[in-house]
Amino acid sequence: MDESIFTLFKAFEEASRKNPQKKAVLFKENDAYHSFTYQELYQQSLSVTAFLREHHINQADTVALILDNSRFWPAAFFGVVGMGAIALPLYHALDAPELKDALVSLDVKCLITTVDLTEKIKVIAHEARIPLIGIDSEELLKHFTRVSSKQHLVKDVAPGHTAMAVYTQGQSNKPKAVAITNQASLAWIQTMRQAGFVTSDDCFISLLPLCHAYPLTFNLLLPLCIGASVSFPKNDQWDEITECMRKTAVSVIAGAPELLQIFYKKLNDGVRSFSFLKKIWLRSFFSEQRRYKAYINSVLGTKLRLIVSSVANVSSDISVFFSRAGLQFLTLYGVTEISPFIAFSLSDKLPPSAVGSPAPGFEIKIAESSPGAPGEIMVKDAAGFRGYYKDEANASLAFQGDWFPTGDVGYVDEHGFLYVQGRKDEESIAPGNRRINVVELESWYRKSLYVKQICVYFSQEGKEHFLTALILPDFKYCALHGVSQIKDRIHWEIERLSQGLSDYKRIKNYTLIKDSLPETVMGNLRRFDIKHRYVLHHDFLKDETLSSSDRRLLSSPLCRKAMQYLCEKLKRKVSLDEHLELDLGLDSLERIGIFFEFQKLSGAALDEKDFFFIATVRDVLEKLHGSQISSARQSEAVSWDSITHGGSGKKMPLSFKQGFFYRLINFMAIAMVSFLMRLFLRIKVSGSENIPQKGPFILCPNHSSYLDVPLLVAAMGYRALLFTFFLGYRAYLEHPFLRWSKQLFRLIPIDPAAHVADTLTMCSYVLRNKKALCLFPEGIRSIDGEIQEFKRGIGILIKELQVDAVPVYIRGAYEAWPPYAMFPSFGKIEVVFGKAASSEALGFSQGETIDMYQNIADNLRARLICLKEGTYV
Repeated sequence: MDESIFTLFKAFEEASRKNPQKKAVLFKENDAYHSFTYQELYQQSLSVTAFLREHHINQADTVALILDNSRFWPAAFFGVVGMGAIALPLYHALDAPELKDALVSLDVKCLITTVDLTEKIKVIAHEARIPLIGIDSEELLKHFTRVSSKQHLVKDVAPGHTAMAVYTQGQSNKPKAVAITNQASLAWIQTMRQAGFVTSDDCFISLLPLCHAYPLTFNLLLPLCIGASVSFPKNDQWDEITECMRKTAVSVIAGAPELLQIFYKKLNDGVRSFSFLKKIWLRSFFSEQRRYKAYINSVLGTKLRLIVSSVANVSSDISVFFSRAGLQFLTLYGVTEISPFIAFSLSDKLPPSAVGSPAPGFEIKIAESSPGAPGEIMVKDAAGFRGYYKDEANASLAFQGDWFPTGDVGYVDEHGFLYVQGRKDEESIAPGNRRINVVELESWYRKSLYVKQICVYFSQEGKEHFLTALILPDFKYCALHGVSQIKDRIHWEIERLSQGLSDYKRIKNYTLIKDSLPETVMGNLRRFDIKHRYVLHHDFLKDETLSSSDRRLLSSPLCRKAMQYLCEKLKRKVSLDEHLELDLGLDSLERIGIFFEFQKLSGAALDEKDFFFIATVRDVLEKLHGSQISSARQSEAVSWDSITHGGSGKKMPLSFKQGFFYRLINFMAIAMVSFLMRLFLRIKVSGSENIPQKGPFILCPNHSSYLDVPLLVAAMGYRALLFTFFLGYRAYLEHPFLRWSKQLFRLIPIDPAAHVADTLTMCSYVLRNKKALCLFPEGIRSIDGEIQEFKRGIGILIKELQVDAVPVYIRGAYEAWPPYAMFPSFGKIEVVFGKAASSEALGFSQGETIDMYQNIADNLRARLICLKEGTYV
């Protein structure tokens, strides 16, 4: 960089002089994409400077920037630093107390924001007596067309002059504002420019909040000081981001691991959603790189070439995925106090898990450790640390001599490559003096697409120490994929992923939460805050405070009646913020029961499918309150009895006709399945005489393997199978390859997230026609081979239809094909049929406080356990 350029504004000014008509900023407005040229952006920054001077802002005054990720950032930032004032970027989503503390403690003289954020901020600004400027206000927008000269506006300042104060992330303690000089900022930009990773031909996309040193430097200062372009998506929705990338030809994404994890999940989901034939075609005619590249190009645009990530928590799966598509993946290590770019390198030039070697001007050592052993990472910067802004006391305590202790743990190998293992406070010692990095565990468990956030920590119960977690499910992903049994799904995912870990690294206990865990701007967990709010004070169990809108909602007679019903059903007080499943423990069948009860009590019309994706009690009441009451509908009292005895007046998608070809095809299919099962597995069948000769009855096997249904087919025999109907997941049975087989092989599709009433009606229709039904009362495959809790639905069918249940225990299927194995293995299998049990025999523990349906399910499970242990009579 030219030696005459010694401030950020001069670097931007030089880029504007060389590229006046080049697009500097691209953005979407009114459903169309627009741009500012460098010349226009330069004039806008001068307008901001002029406006600030009119409001008596002087050189070295602190000006806070509270903006969302929008096109107004460049003009606001360069307008502030151009006049020699100090820019203080603040996160627009900060809590009011944190925001007010920053404004007051750093002596902010003026606050720049946008009109849409003004309502939130103006009260805080008024209390702190700080003038508020809306950069998109009509008053300021008029200046954009008036100023034509920088005369008397831009002030030359020394290279060592503080250009901005940027807050640290605050993972382990309270965030602190770091003073960053023009000289330091230009050095960071020069480091990236000389490394050759980016050029003036690139288009960057701004996805991270620009109030942290890394995104501010990489997504704003770097491109606009080298003559590149920056694109701002309309919002943070996936469709808007991908459209922006395609329309504006984005070539560089600089993100944090959390953001790239979202990209990875979305893109990987897309790859996995290809049809079977498309996958075969792609694998037959295209290399792996071309397959991934073509799909990513179709989603993110054809110009994308470089993915950049800060090193914290980044999973190797992410870098491998993008590398397979032929994209470069750059990892960076930095700390706000020193530089965002202390060490870096492209992933294909590194050993696995390495970050890179130190950048020019930096030295790295590991404190108090032998060569190659992990310890705290210490950094020495030739340019020196300017200090914490308006906090000299903490600045003097930050260093140990010339070295800055980063708080990160890692090591340097014999080739000089740095490896970062996590934060110092994120390491724990497990029993047996074994080191555990909770960030690595969190990354491991976040491989599940159903886990949005997870915080792992050690708990103690007596003398025992064990790993515990707070888990926030991804409710949107669950809804998108029709998962309403969130507890079961998360339990399955945690157990599945735990299989790949040593026992001392496995989560032994966890709590599902419904609100997001506090994070830093870069998406890292604020552990000190989580410990205070959740672990020590159990904030997720806090009492609710009713707002005025809540009180209005509860004043509705309809809503009061619904709340009264819930409290009576659950025999406890229910609050508005409680989640129907996570807090109240309502599964899909209990939800449908409540759904019908609400219709019976209130006459409110409510769509069944919508009801399954209503999250909280408040959502239910709002849905009820907004629905129209119909007297005609009120007369239709709906109950479990009406479901289980329904279906007689309408055509059912089931057939009991069994012609010659029907029987022939079934005979051949059953013979083939039986042959294959007995060829590879040594099957022993016991108690087959307990299978009734005719229906109605329900077969209730345990569910531990993909082999369970084929094993039942091999064990039951041709005659019994011809009048037995099987339940299967709708997502599988509605697939084009299997849809035709539903009628032929007596398959009933079930969707736990919707159509539950229709499924129950079909099941009751089958049983009332003296046929048999086979369903898995656990509702989900066992992850460990043990018999899981039985769902309430089996109790509803047995009680309401007064049918017998036949417990079936399949022994050895889990060992032959466990859920974490790709292929089955040879093994010994035993299928044991127990004696049929009537609804009266299963419902013996009667009482006012007992749920009769769940009681039947629990007693049936007890019989299955006895069958497993050989004590069933």
